[in-house]
Amino acid sequence: AHGPAGRLVDRRFKTRLEARFEDRLTGPVRQRHDETEIRIRPGDVVPVLTGAHRPTAVVAASDEMAIGVMRAARQLDLRVPEDVSVVGIDDHELASFFDLTTVAQPVLEQGRLAARQVLDALAASDTAEGWHPAQVILPTRLVVRRTTAPPAGAVTPAR
Repeated sequence: AHGPAGRLVDRRFKTRLEARFEDRLTGPVRQRHDETEIRIRPGDVVPVLTGAHRPTAVVAASDEMAIGVMRAARQLDLRVPEDVSVVGIDDHELASFFDLTTVAQPVLEQGRLAARQVLDALAASDTAEGWHPAQVILPTRLVVRRTTAPPAGAVTPAR
């Protein structure tokens, strides 16, 4: 796809992309409702794992980041999953090698649908009605491996 850099669709896409990028950089810890949501940037994992309120689990934005969390935990003499559970996202090829619990998602299908949306946006940018993104929900599945466990001291309900 190509076209003049100042086209409306190009400006909208850039604005949305910048907003999503900024949202990812909002700091290592922030409050949400009555829970603590931990957003980890690559350099933030050690302070989070050594802080006074160390989490019982870390859900990373990707399997690669989860593997980095596992490495940092090991360097801090924390045991995965006994001291901290770790979950990744993607079911990357390395996830099974590291026995990482992960959320598998259809990455190729996501790419295909994203490309279709971009092409539709470019085609619609010259029309009066414009383009509106389609909301698409693709299936995911939890792949439980050996990096998750109940928190230490957790009481397991009777069946």
